[in-house]
Amino acid sequence: MFKFTIVSGGGDGVYIDWIKVSDKPSNYPPIKPDITGQANGRPGSELTYKFKSIDPENDKVSYLIDWGDGTDEVDIGAFPSGQEISVQHIYSDKGTFTIKAKAVDERGAWSYESTFAVSTIKSKSMNIPFILQSLFQRFPLFERILKFITLD
Repeated sequence: MFKFTIVSGGGDGVYIDWIKVSDKPSNYPPIKPDITGQANGRPGSELTYKFKSIDPENDKVSYLIDWGDGTDEVDIGAFPSGQEISVQHIYSDKGTFTIKAKAVDERGAWSYESTFAVSTIKSKSMNIPFILQSLFQRFPLFERILKFITLD
């Protein structure tokens, strides 16, 4: 680091100021992360997402991930520049969510934000007892036949 003194004079007197000049290059931020993974899933199921960012100076990279569902943000790292990492998340509710991620290098430069859309839907499982009860109510003879068959 170098310091220079600038002295300028004018009709109102002398003005002195310091300027700092560094011989170190600027710290460029990592590129915004690539996000890949499952765009659809079921609530309660573990989904896996991959994140990857490259830092121009090859600094290690950490990630700040917002899952878009109101859970706490995840701050993970540091990883070598360009290394793809896998992170799992479970969405509790059905809906459409937006994953937001930023990368930060080890010297504090932040990337732009990336986004990835995720939709979760509840499975359409069959409620067998309810179906049978409905059938028995509508067709009482069906219940008798079924009981007869199962009695051996």
